[in-house]
Amino acid sequence: MENKTLSTRKLILIALLGTIAAVLMSFDMAVPFIPAFIKLDLSEIPVIVAGLSMGFWPGMITAFMKVFIKFLLKGTSTAFIGEAVNLAISFYYLLPFTLLLKKEKSNKNIIIAMSVATLISAVLTTYTNYLVVFPMYGRMYGLSSEVILNMFKAANPLVKNTVTMLFCSLVPFNAIKYGLASCLAYLLYQRIPQFKEMH
Repeated sequence: MENKTLSTRKLILIALLGTIAAVLMSFDMAVPFIPAFIKLDLSEIPVIVAGLSMGFWPGMITAFMKVFIKFLLKGTSTAFIGEAVNLAISFYYLLPFTLLLKKEKSNKNIIIAMSVATLISAVLTTYTNYLVVFPMYGRMYGLSSEVILNMFKAANPLVKNTVTMLFCSLVPFNAIKYGLASCLAYLLYQRIPQFKEMH
């Protein structure tokens, strides 16, 4: 009975976190050093909290719910490219994060796991954008790689070529996004006892 109750509590928490993530996904903002079509949102916070409190699969289910609810409310404007990439990005973060927390969930280990996951997801997300997302969007909207690069140059004076676009614009953006989401997820986890009870 106790296990069943715990499973029910986990399902309720996953549903709640997924809904909150979908709402947060709707509130995005532009960042000065990157083109306006790339937005910063904090929808990964509930996903990270789910991964931290319940593990990898609950975290991924939360990420899927986030994307699914947003699709139900707003549809897709990217032929599901954006939605698929969003799930891939959650995977990039959650896999190393939850693996590093397998043995111990001390505060020190959580911070280390978040730092490693932020670095890995920032780099992998950058290359996913460059190798997959930008070419697909380019074909959809008739934008050449040169046009996309010029958009980055206009937003960031440090961008001179493809290499500087990756390391002076995309990597910092993704590091800020995941670093900020990690910090806020950590604070929520520490402040709300119910999350720790899900171990």
